[in-house]
This record gives sequence, C-alpha cells and structure tokens, in this order.
Amino acid sequence: MTVEINFIAQSKKKRFVPVIAVLLLVFLVACTGLLYWQRSYIDSQVDDMQVQWKKNNTALNDRTGSHNLQRQRNELAERVQTVETALFSQRDLMEDITSLLPENDYLSNFVYDQIDGVKLIMEADSLSGAAAFSEALTNQPYIEESSLIDVYPQETKEGQIYQTSFRFKVDPERFKEVMGDGE
Repeated sequence: MTVEINFIAQSKKKRFVPVIAVLLLVFLVACTGLLYWQRSYIDSQVDDMQVQWKKNNTALNDRTGSHNLQRQRNELAERVQTVETALFSQRDLMEDITSLLPENDYLSNFVYDQIDGVKLIMEADSLSGAAAFSEALTNQPYIEESSLIDVYPQETKEGQIYQTSFRFKVDPERFKEVMGDGE
C-alpha cells in the first residue's frame, strides 16, 4: 500500500453558485430600489399634475364666471336700452289720441300695455264719429296694426250712443319723433 502525498497545491474548485446568488441578490435589490424610486417619482408627478389641474380648473372657473358676469352685464345693458327706447309718456299718447276725437265724443277707457299695445273704448254720438276716429288713428305715423274691435249701440236718456272699442300698437321711436322728443 502506498500512500501518496501531494504537496503541490491543488486549486480548489471554484463554486460559482454562491457568487451568482450574491450577484443575483444585489441585482434584485438594485431593481427593487430603482422601481421604488420610479414609483415615488411618478407619485410626485401625479401630485404635481393634480395641483396644476386644480389651479387650471380654478382659473377656468374664474374666467367662466367673469365671462358670464360680462355677458349678464351686456344683456342687462341691452334690456335697459330696450326699455329706455320703448318708454314714452302714456299721458302724451292719451292726449294725442284724445285730440283725434270728433267733437262731443270722448274716451271712456284707455289701457296701455307695452306688449299688447293700446286698447281704448270711445263713446260717440254717431257711427260717422267712430269712423272718423278710426280713420284718424290709421293716419297717425306712430300707430301700427290699428283695428276696430266692436261697436255697441246703447240707449241713454239723451239718445243713442255708440260704444266703440279699438286696439292698436304704438311704435315708440316714431311717437317720440312726432312728439318732438326723438333725436
């Protein structure tokens, strides 16, 4: 039996498994760190975008609100202008209409509505007086859509009178011109 002693150093077999495991563990930790950093970065970007969205939304609401306010002011100004141009003295209108009545005839009712116009009832001694008043109304430049609604004959102590109803619309601008208030 021979014993063999080998004094030459033999190289140890290299074990790659622990080195690979350590490298793999380091790589895994690095990837986890990178993913965590990316998630934190993306979360901060989302937070920044939400803050910017809120600012933009607030600015848009302010602009929309001011735009709506300006639009409402413009509408109000238009309405005021419409009302101012439509306004005229109903007293002047009634006096002018009364001046068109034939002698001995009179108005028993006078109603002015800006939308519906004027409705009046005159009392005349004869049908010719009602016809003359109707023609005088039609010839006025500021009267539009003049119409005779009805005629009711009535017996009174003094004799027969005719109650005649008229309806017409008034053009405010023309009326102001005729009355001398137009510009």
